[in-house]
Amino acid sequence: MIIYEIEDICDLLKISKSTAYALVQKKELQAFKLHGIWKITDSALSDYLARALENRSSYDSKP
Repeated sequence: MIIYEIEDICDLLKISKSTAYALVQKKELQAFKLHGIWKITDSALSDYLARALENRSSYDSKP
């Protein structure tokens, strides 16, 4: 299992810290705190990306 921090997610997804924190706060990206630092597992990131791609596919297929 790989565990990422917010900064890692920002680099991987090319998003700002505020966007990453918003995803966590809205529970779109599952995370947990360890010693006061947000952590995201590789499976949580995969789940988020799968949902994002699914939503994009359904959006792209609308007339």
